[in-house]
Amino acid sequence: MKRLLIGKILITLGLIISLNPYLMVFFGGPTFLIGALIYLNTKNSIQSKLLWILTPIVIWYPLMLSFYWVCGAIGTATAQKKDYIIPENFRGKIKVVESQCGQVPKIKDGRIQFEIPSNGIYLFNGELKSGYVNEKFYIKKQNSELEEIESKPWATRDEEKDTKGSERITGIYGGAFGHFGDNKANFIEKYIETNKIYDEQVFFQITKRQDEILDSLRANCENKNGVF
Repeated sequence: MKRLLIGKILITLGLIISLNPYLMVFFGGPTFLIGALIYLNTKNSIQSKLLWILTPIVIWYPLMLSFYWVCGAIGTATAQKKDYIIPENFRGKIKVVESQCGQVPKIKDGRIQFEIPSNGIYLFNGELKSGYVNEKFYIKKQNSELEEIESKPWATRDEEKDTKGSERITGIYGGAFGHFGDNKANFIEKYIETNKIYDEQVFFQITKRQDEILDSLRANCENKNGVF
């Protein structure tokens, strides 16, 4: 009876651990196999043994997907909620950087409103949190109306762009969460995509200019307050 109980516990524990694929190979899988071997050496019926060993194998994948969906839903709901409001004629990349010289943004419906200035750099007097992402992006038009734009993991290929007409923002892609300066201030960086195809050298110059602006803002802040 004790061996039967140990086998069931190890099989169940192995299944639960294996819901995280990173733990399956070294922890979940071996735990499950040990439990299965122990259970096979009990006096239970063949049907019972097959049920306890095969069922976890069959239900593992749908359970894993469900587990990740629930974690993602909870993580997104509890994540720091951020809205980025970008000028209609902006080009390049936007960057939000923690700074004691920064602004305290408005909070609307529990979401931080980052109104990105024309230079693309928003100094934020607060904490940028990593982890799950809950972000929205808006273009602020000349009449102050907001239009939500798409966020995607990578840029559109040049041959797929519709370059007709005037240049316009078509989406947000990529980006990074990192640390800036000696005090390791957190920053968030996002790339603005338009329907225009930029030469790599031109884009490099835009990025370089923005980095120079950020260095200048940092130096001014440190001269004024002693810290960034």
